[in-house]
Amino acid sequence: MARGQSAHFDAIVVGSGITGGWAAKELTERGLTTLVLEAGRSIEPGRDYTEHIQAWQQPFRGYGDTATMAREQPIQKNCYACDEWGSKFFVNDLENPYTFDAKKPFHWIRGRHVGGRSITWGRQVYRWSDLDFEANARDGHGVDWPRACRNCRMVSSYRRCSSNAPNSKSGKPPRRNGDGIGS
Repeated sequence: MARGQSAHFDAIVVGSGITGGWAAKELTERGLTTLVLEAGRSIEPGRDYTEHIQAWQQPFRGYGDTATMAREQPIQKNCYACDEWGSKFFVNDLENPYTFDAKKPFHWIRGRHVGGRSITWGRQVYRWSDLDFEANARDGHGVDWPRACRNCRMVSSYRRCSSNAPNSKSGKPPRRNGDGIGS
């Protein structure tokens, strides 16, 4: 669409992460003209997916340029995945500042790229169990999610069957066996 032209959309999806991407898929399959808005850059798999490269082949042996990360990503570098392979998926904290109460520090881990946090986490998102949905109340931090795992089984099964997503039944706690979120 050329600049200055108007367009009609039946639906607008904000964010291209797992939820936004899935919502856009479902809406377009049902015939709606859908616009997906994404604040971040496109991903180039040949350049960006480097997790298969061994640490000894990386310029900083997997640690990344710690001086640059300390300067430009002082909050993001606290995430385990903000290393030589993944730091490119995290925002520059100087360009994306935020404030928090010094008595209640909060590290806001953020990315700006197509695909959302599943890309940040090495393109892996594990199924959720009731332990995840109830963790806030159990730990004394906030309130439970308004839904439980049992409320999501039908949607999760549909999504897995529609996308050929893997479903591992490992039997290992604390993750559910079978039909959980992300299974």
